[in-house]
Amino acid sequence: MQSKNIYRFFSFLILFSLVGLMQGCQGTSQDGLGSSDKKQETNPDTGKDSKAGEGGWYMRTRVSATAEDGTVYQHNTAGVFGRLVDSWNGKDRHDIPAYGPAALQVVFPHYNWGDKESGDYWSDYRSYPEKGSNERAVWTFQVKNQKSVDLSNADIRIKLDDARRVDFVKIDGNIRYKETGLNQGMKNQFTLVDVDNKQTYSVDELDKINLNMDGKHIRTFRWVRGPVLEEDFKPVVLPK
Repeated sequence: MQSKNIYRFFSFLILFSLVGLMQGCQGTSQDGLGSSDKKQETNPDTGKDSKAGEGGWYMRTRVSATAEDGTVYQHNTAGVFGRLVDSWNGKDRHDIPAYGPAALQVVFPHYNWGDKESGDYWSDYRSYPEKGSNERAVWTFQVKNQKSVDLSNADIRIKLDDARRVDFVKIDGNIRYKETGLNQGMKNQFTLVDVDNKQTYSVDELDKINLNMDGKHIRTFRWVRGPVLEEDFKPVVLPK
């Protein structure tokens, strides 16, 4: 069985989407993120330490598709979403636009962000902290097959990684982030909504269920944190 990793080149781009993630932090871990064992950062201009605060979290959606000839296509780099202290619910600097069509990719469609910002995004960040610890939140994403190979009848697998916590420091008015560890229980607060087929699945079910592109080149899903409502099954409205 062959396997093809889509967008290998862009993995670092997404990892560093958190403001050139961890730029200015001391210490570097193997994945390019800032050291997680330091709770303070030194301001190089003043020599004073800036105490770190909770900066938010992020998660990654991974998708694989098995073509009819047995070739497995994987997309493990985009599909990143979460909450950060300097993000908001519209377009912000952590929301990275998708770079065009691909054999397989995960995107967050935002066609309600105005003419200049509308389109597909590889990442989708919201404001942090949440208004409440159990605040309901919804992230709509699409699995797209747009070129190179026809995956319209492929079986697909969707996986949600554990949430990664980040702290922040503010130096000279600029926010810097560093990863501080995993929140292994958070992903169990999410439900996968298959919008096209009006089905829901817990995260624990994702390794056991059979999903398919169903003859389509675009499949629409939602991650819902909290209760699933009737509105979560509404299709994405594309521009005319």
